[in-house]
Amino acid sequence: MTVFPGQVNDPNVPHLNDAMNTNLMRDVFACELFPTEEQRARYQINDCEIIQARYKPGKNCLLSYRLKIVERETGKGFEQILCARVYESGGSQSRFDKAQAQPKIRSRFGNSIFHLSDLDMVGWMFPNDRKLTALPKLADETCLKQEILPPVIATSFGQAWQIESLTNDIIHYVAEHTCTVRARVGLKHSSGGEKQVATLFSKTYYNHDGAETFARMRELAESAACLSGRLTLAQPLAYQPEIQTLWQMGLPGDSLYEHQNDPRFFALLERAAISLAALHQTSTGCSRQVGVADLLAKFDEVERMVEVLQPASLPKLRLLLDRLNNQARQIGARPAATLHGDLHLKNFLVTGQQVALIDLDNLSVGDPLLELGSFIASLLYRNLAQAKTVAESRKLADAFVRAYAESVSWPINDSILDWYIAATMIAERAYRCVTRLKSERPTLLDEIIALADQACARKHFVAAPSFIAMF
Repeated sequence: MTVFPGQVNDPNVPHLNDAMNTNLMRDVFACELFPTEEQRARYQINDCEIIQARYKPGKNCLLSYRLKIVERETGKGFEQILCARVYESGGSQSRFDKAQAQPKIRSRFGNSIFHLSDLDMVGWMFPNDRKLTALPKLADETCLKQEILPPVIATSFGQAWQIESLTNDIIHYVAEHTCTVRARVGLKHSSGGEKQVATLFSKTYYNHDGAETFARMRELAESAACLSGRLTLAQPLAYQPEIQTLWQMGLPGDSLYEHQNDPRFFALLERAAISLAALHQTSTGCSRQVGVADLLAKFDEVERMVEVLQPASLPKLRLLLDRLNNQARQIGARPAATLHGDLHLKNFLVTGQQVALIDLDNLSVGDPLLELGSFIASLLYRNLAQAKTVAESRKLADAFVRAYAESVSWPINDSILDWYIAATMIAERAYRCVTRLKSERPTLLDEIIALADQACARKHFVAAPSFIAMF
């Protein structure tokens, strides 16, 4: 991860710049993990990397670090992930006192929960986590094999199948939010000795959102779109409310993001568009709704954050937001479709001849053009970050929209789509650029604003007539 360049001048979180200085934090963490001379003689932190940031300007910042540790005598390497929240001046002591009361397990290095008062920082050594209380169990092979997985296997494969072997690894960890674990399970039938190997994925949540995701995945799995092969999803297996964890069958393959240099990329992109069209035309019991009002509310948040983080960008941003707010009044009523809610290349999985949709936590109901605009904005942002031309992004976007349009029954209004592209460039891409303190170069935020400005700069913004809701 490349953290936001330069200094973050947030007087309410004065130690944030120190926390983002990985050279400084490497030494700080070395003292915390290895407090004695004997330990420091035995171990050394060779590298400290920030792998994720979630920043709330004026309030606090949660940072996840990956430490690479070496045992000096043997050369054996270890990896330790930890998350630490930097608070306002004097705000860490009460949070640390509260954290001390939480259940915790012993970590390989250092204390499970630690307090760096000079930095107003409270940290948790993985798998300890302030909100993911089931994480220590899911990271433990013995617990998975003996306690957590047997009922999932019995329900999904049958009572006669027993776990013979198991390995697990952490796939994706978002501190205080979710953690995805892959379990490779060797199964043996109790009669006849038949064996099989299965790959399962678990996702544990800080709340019970997994129950809603599981219910919607089951609906989709039984839909005509999935049964006909027009839509491919991972098979949902179980939801365990006591540990707030969703289980699903693994799908073989790589994300569409990994296929960007594949000669088949355009064909795969078109296949992805057809999958999205199938999802949009499949009704579910999802009650979460998204629309223009949500984007407008995000504009206000982005404006406040940019004022703190990069005030020089504020005049251009405000001019753009004025235009977007004025144009929003002309959009009117739009069709209602089932939306993925977090659409980008990494959430399409190329599996055999199909392109599946994965990570369905944000399923919602809303205008399908909002989702198209969001996806195109993600393509534009990716090319900005990789210093590619807008023309390359547009070529990809045109191919995607063309395949999508051929698979749905409603027309694509270019003006409205352009507005959604511009709006999501700000509400999603600029927002994440700030809250994740992520930037490949100092001018990226300004480039996002400029690109959004171009997208909604049509002289005549004409909205299409109102649509009748599809469902």
